[in-house]
Amino acid sequence: MPNSDVADITVSTLDYDPVNITMLSSTVASMLTMSLAHPFEIIKIGQQLSFGNYNFGLKHLNPWYYSSGLSALNLAIVSKNILRFPLYNEIIKFLERNNDNFKRDHYHHNLSTITYASTQNILIAGGITGFLESCFYIPFENLKSRMVGNSIILSERKQNVHLSNSKYMVERRQAYIGKQTKRVQQIMEAYRVKPSINLFTSFKEICQTDGIKGFFRGTLPTCMKFSLNSMINFSCYTFITEQILSNHKNDTLSLSLLTSVACSSMIILITQPLDFIKTRTQSNRFGPFYYSSMTDCIKKIAKEETMAAFYKGWFPRFIKVNILNFGIHLGIYSYHNTVGIDLVAMNVNDLVVQGAEPLIFLDYFATGKLDIAIATDFVSGVADGCLLAGCALVGGETSEMPGMYDPGHYDTNGTAVGAVKRDKILPKIDAMQEGDVLLGLASDGVHSNGFSLVRRIIEHVGIKWDEQCPWDSSKTLGEAILVPTRIYVKQLLPSIKEDLLLGLAHITGGGLVENIPRAIPDNLQAVVDMNAWELPEVFKWFGRAGNVPVEDILKTFNMGVGMVLIVKAENVARTKELLKEANETVYEIGKLVSKKSESDPGCIVNNAVNLY
Repeated sequence: MPNSDVADITVSTLDYDPVNITMLSSTVASMLTMSLAHPFEIIKIGQQLSFGNYNFGLKHLNPWYYSSGLSALNLAIVSKNILRFPLYNEIIKFLERNNDNFKRDHYHHNLSTITYASTQNILIAGGITGFLESCFYIPFENLKSRMVGNSIILSERKQNVHLSNSKYMVERRQAYIGKQTKRVQQIMEAYRVKPSINLFTSFKEICQTDGIKGFFRGTLPTCMKFSLNSMINFSCYTFITEQILSNHKNDTLSLSLLTSVACSSMIILITQPLDFIKTRTQSNRFGPFYYSSMTDCIKKIAKEETMAAFYKGWFPRFIKVNILNFGIHLGIYSYHNTVGIDLVAMNVNDLVVQGAEPLIFLDYFATGKLDIAIATDFVSGVADGCLLAGCALVGGETSEMPGMYDPGHYDTNGTAVGAVKRDKILPKIDAMQEGDVLLGLASDGVHSNGFSLVRRIIEHVGIKWDEQCPWDSSKTLGEAILVPTRIYVKQLLPSIKEDLLLGLAHITGGGLVENIPRAIPDNLQAVVDMNAWELPEVFKWFGRAGNVPVEDILKTFNMGVGMVLIVKAENVARTKELLKEANETVYEIGKLVSKKSESDPGCIVNNAVNLY
């Protein structure tokens, strides 16, 4: 028998594909940060092309030269970002196909979400992704190297300086040119006399002087560098977000800075020699005639220069990589996604109390002016909520209504549909009797309810949303308040399927005293003992700060219990076992007793004294 539940809440999703939105946002962020970082790339290449111990200090007098090669890199960024996230997503899904805990339906570029992928497979997927994207990137890298090399030649001539070269350089260049046809020799001389930093002219130069192979010089070191870069980025990011900052997902600035510095440091330490070799082999100053292969390049550098030469240009590259990593990571983080989970939770938790398993979810989003960034964050949160509940996000409706909402305001509702057999519908009112046990499942916070009181108390106290949270110093007030509603569906379904439960009460607005009576017969009363669990600090603080009477706070907040189960005494042990296997915190909070009169309340809470 199908059951549906509809809830209104000021959150929503949007019918935008998060993969496409993320690729677009990260591509724009990459192009902007690449423009900022590119001058450091020019400086790095100049240092890497200097021979021996000579410290190349050429400064371009023409600022335009600091942008040489940028157009080629921006073209490369577009192709690379189109591939990166879908490739990594599909590869990691394939590698984790036998991992039951892996959330294979997540979009894995949204790295704020825990994916439970193994470290080994993250490294493998990152490496394969880096290799495949480098295959598309290498031609653009060679084009960039030609444009940058030409800009250095132009600056050298204007300033009457020259990069230090090997004593064999001129001899080998002439020998290489002499092997070409007369026509090619003339073309090479023409480009040497008049080098260009124009994208199309440089493209034409490579085609006429080197042919197709000119676009694939340095392929091996480039592929190795990209694979290692990708492995380091994905593994460092995953480690930091899952192991260090799992409780600070909304602190996007700190997360971006930390991941940027950590990833960049590891990248420079491990891949700088490969970057140096790539620059040398791709350059028209060295590559075509001085180094016959990657191993030949390594041997000659080790013999003719010091080993320290492999780390030439590390500092400008470190700055460049930091700028790029910070921009990309900041561009793909979620800001409102936790609130999207609330929309789903309010629906599916109300479905499961009927014994129904949620199947599908739909949403409606209304706003005065659509903000793509906010909508993207919401769709990520709603998708996460649906995954936690095990239901499908099948669609929704978006309405843009100018004049109906103030700027930044929006309104939504969600609808969940589930299924339950007719003889399995909860609550089983007729089966309940005195002595039945009440089990409570811990909540994660205020759970989307009581926000009128929350806002009033915060306005009264005068704390700003971005200030330190008074009951949790590791979060801002806004982050602590927006901890999403816990979704209990998957944790409860095993107990429901084993017929262990008589009823369930989702503790929302009205608290324990108003929600438990809805799940029990009129002749019984729920007796709750607040000594059975520790009252979370968030509720103590609101009680003290607002001087809220105990009777009122009990009717407003969940007080640390988000779901109540009604169970026969003989089924308590098995129910607890199943819930603990699902990593739920379970309290035995009370029992059912017979009412002495019809006027007795449906729920009383004992030991609700000195709470705060």
